[in-house]
Amino acid sequence: MAIAFDAASTGTPVTWTSLTYSHTVGSISNWLLVVVVYSSADSITWVTYNWTSMTQAAKYFDGYWTYIFILYNPPTWSAYDIVVTSSSSKVLKSSCASYSWVKQSWQPDSNGGAAWYSSTIAVSTTTVADNCWVIWAIMAKSAWLNTAWSWTTLRTNDTSLWLADNNAAKTPAWSVTLNANPYWLWDWYCSIISIAPYVVVPFWTAQQSKRYRKREILWKIDNVWAVA
Repeated sequence: MAIAFDAASTGTPVTWTSLTYSHTVGSISNWLLVVVVYSSADSITWVTYNWTSMTQAAKYFDGYWTYIFILYNPPTWSAYDIVVTSSSSKVLKSSCASYSWVKQSWQPDSNGGAAWYSSTIAVSTTTVADNCWVIWAIMAKSAWLNTAWSWTTLRTNDTSLWLADNNAAKTPAWSVTLNANPYWLWDWYCSIISIAPYVVVPFWTAQQSKRYRKREILWKIDNVWAVA
């Protein structure tokens, strides 16, 4: 099955020890919730969705911190709280997005990060599995993002923190570069991950293998008796 974007949400920035906002995941299957976080220090102790701890998938530092957290198969249909917790009072910003038909183990497929002082942003990762999507957290010290371009789709667009993806399956697996165009030169910090799709194994494949194996065993028994 192909990965598909579901919905995105953004929290209101705070200078405090926690940030809380809500998000509703849709009703399909094999979900992955992705939360991006910016902090003015490496102070993030945990991120939860409906009180379930999320896993850190990427972190990048170059003066400021960008994080990406993930949660397999989050609860659906209703709005639940995302809570970002810091060990001390810091500037906290966060956005999230949910994706369907994502593999429910061994994520992220790849990860990385980069920083620039430039009028353009480009960060890359090399996917491992076929048909991956690539997601990144973009943070600016003090600037606004004009637009994403060249295989990049903005899902959230808030002051100084953005969540974007490539909105397509990367096949064959290879390097993917996401690009964006700021309004002006500034310091930019990015974390990036790729996520692999859920692969459906047809039921008949397993049954067919059992039948072939049974025939192989019977054939060997018949031939042993024939030789004897």
